[in-house]
Amino acid sequence: SGTKSAFQTMIDSLNTAIKSSKNQVSAFKILTSAGFSAAKAVKAVSDANFAAALATAKNKKEQINMALLK
Repeated sequence: SGTKSAFQTMIDSLNTAIKSSKNQVSAFKILTSAGFSAAKAVKAVSDANFAAALATAKNKKEQINMALLK
């Protein structure tokens, strides 16, 4: 059958949470390196979608531009 076990669902959920956390850490580092205060960086990366976009941007200039738009 195509349904996942409860255990596999839990593993998938944990993997998603880990990936999200890594993106938030990466985005936080990008923002603080660009001169944002820690408080502003934390507020910005609390949006998981924004953090993922910032963390996976192709180049630093693109990352900084995204941060300025936030």
